[in-house]
Amino acid sequence: MAPTQLSIVLERMLNELGIADLTFEARGPTDTMPATDVVSPVPWNDVNFLIVTDVHSWIAGHRHPDHTLALDADYGHVLSLHERLAEVAAARGCDLFLVQNGDLNDGTGFSRTPPAVLVPLLQRMPFDALTTGNHELYENENIDYLAQPGGFIDSWNGSFITSNT
Repeated sequence: MAPTQLSIVLERMLNELGIADLTFEARGPTDTMPATDVVSPVPWNDVNFLIVTDVHSWIAGHRHPDHTLALDADYGHVLSLHERLAEVAAARGCDLFLVQNGDLNDGTGFSRTPPAVLVPLLQRMPFDALTTGNHELYENENIDYLAQPGGFIDSWNGSFITSNT
């Protein structure tokens, strides 16, 4: 697979964190990463989950200046990470599931009521499962839009799992 701009950016980001070639080896603290933020080894199991949660429509990333280790990742980074981890999972003979854990709404102009701009962008992500968060339930118009026949929930062909809607 030829490297894309996103994979190059992701690789630089992983290298800056001391995570080399997706082996997720632990490393010690540095001047830029205090001991409290040391990356631990990530175990691979038969079934693995990459979970995206509480994005609140910040699809292009959202800097958090109050966090020491801010990962200002956008959905392009998530997609690239998922593709690369899927290659590792396939080579190891294990499963990897990409899950959107809800709270898609409320945060930027993309999340206006109804979220007609946000939804088509999210539908391009290869989520294996999605749930709804409380932020999708604040406005009846949002619920109606997401649940309309042939709409966002139906577009996932049974992968939208929730007890809230």
